[in-house]
Amino acid sequence: MSVSNGSATMSTAGVPAHKANTAGAPRPGLPVQIQHQRNVVAADEEKALMEFIKDAFGILRDGCAACWARGIGGWEYHGRANCPQEICTAANMGWDKWHKSAMKSTTNKCWQCTISRKYHRRLEDVTECENEYILQAAIYGFVAHPADGLHYTDYDATLPKFRDFSQFWEWADKTHSGVTQNMHLFFAWLVEERGLLARK
Repeated sequence: MSVSNGSATMSTAGVPAHKANTAGAPRPGLPVQIQHQRNVVAADEEKALMEFIKDAFGILRDGCAACWARGIGGWEYHGRANCPQEICTAANMGWDKWHKSAMKSTTNKCWQCTISRKYHRRLEDVTECENEYILQAAIYGFVAHPADGLHYTDYDATLPKFRDFSQFWEWADKTHSGVTQNMHLFFAWLVEERGLLARK
């Protein structure tokens, strides 16, 4: 065999063929396999988070999530609607106005409990959710009416000082990953911080 460089011809007889060194190279398809594994892990973590939140809902369902979130004792003995603090009742115009407007704008999730339809118990009928406003009342009570030394910046010290609760909710309503929103991670943090449940 000969190779021409335009002016001279050179013989390649006796020169061993060059072989690429593939010893350290990844297997074909390995990056795809790694990404798939990451996706599986992320999906498992998301499912575990949603189950954790629903377990917390089960404990808070018959009590007052706003008082619980604020660290006020006796939350187990009254519901949100008849709360003596009136944090999340029709008597509180801030709550009443905010929750009616914020919840109706949700898509692909239960507007009453914020859980994605992917993980919601009743996929078709979410007109009556057993976990109505638990997460919202807890976060509203905690952020808009703090009662002890715990503050939302304890969750993330880099969060700005929000002008009002609606501005905080804009941040909370943003997607973190998949169907998980900031509100879900914040609520899960609050559940652990208040000692209601511990994640496995």
